[in-house]
Formats: sequence, structure tokens, C-alpha cells
Amino acid sequence: MKNWSTHVVRVVGALNLTYGLLGAALLLNEVVRYSSRIHNSVKFPYERTYYELCTGINAVFLVGLVLAGYWLLRLRRRGVILSNFVYSFEILYFLVADMISLALIMSPNKVKQSIGFSMAGQSGNMGIALQVITWYPEIALIVLNIARRRMNRDGKWRLAQGTASEDGSSLPSCPGV
Repeated sequence: MKNWSTHVVRVVGALNLTYGLLGAALLLNEVVRYSSRIHNSVKFPYERTYYELCTGINAVFLVGLVLAGYWLLRLRRRGVILSNFVYSFEILYFLVADMISLALIMSPNKVKQSIGFSMAGQSGNMGIALQVITWYPEIALIVLNIARRRMNRDGKWRLAQGTASEDGSSLPSCPGV
């Protein structure tokens, strides 16, 4: 298959759209059904705040995923760049949030412990949970970058001597402008 890299980029774009729209539906379902039940308590004084923060971060990830999916289907280089940012920050977000929660729970300070227990008790990550369960960010990050490198070698997306359009076709260079 000669153009396997363009097919792979489009498949990842379609998966981005699928995961993004499905994640948005799951996040909206969680907000509608469960957000009214989440309240701060004496044991978990920051639970509501942390839930709202995580829900907002999830919404930003999902918007980025859908936008990147649209650009990848159109074979735009910016779709690869945005996908790399979204995947990387999703992975980093889950690792850092869990490490911070664990570190705060293990702290001898009672305020830090209450923050850690609030973080551990409430996630608000329903929007990107399906991606994390299926390891989609890690797999797509690797596959998309292999296909991107192949497309760069095939002459697509490569910047010409002057300038190039986003879809890889060369534009005439205008010296002196």
C-alpha cells in the first residue's frame, strides 16, 4: 500500500472524533446525573471544587480531541500537532493528579490530607476515562507520529525552499516580500 500513512492519519482522526464525541456524551451524562449530589463535607472539604476543576479540564481535552480529529481527517499538519499536545497532556494529567493525591494523603498535615482525600474521592474524569482504559492516548501518540514521519519522507507536509501550504503543496516563493 503506497499511501498507508494518509490512511492511518485519517483513521486516527476518525477515532479522535469518536472518542471525543463519546467522551462528551459521557461527561454530559455525568454532569446532569451526578453533579448535584457532589457536595463538600467535613471529611472532604474540597470535593466539589476538585470535581469542577476536573470536569473543566476534561471538557478542554475533549474539545481539543474533536478539533484535532477534524484536522486529521482533512490531513492537516496542525491536527498532528494538536493531537500530540492533547495526548501528552492527558497522560501527564492522569499521572500528576494521582501522584499529587497520593502525596497529599500521605502527608502528616491534616489540611493536606483533606485535600488529598477530596482528590481521591472524586474524579470528574468521565470524559476521558474511556481513552485511558483503552490506552488510546499512548497508542495513538506512537502510531500517529510514525505515520507523520512517513508523510514527511513522502514529500507531504514538508516545507519547500520558499513556503508551503498546510496540505503540503508548494506555493511559489516571492523574493523580497
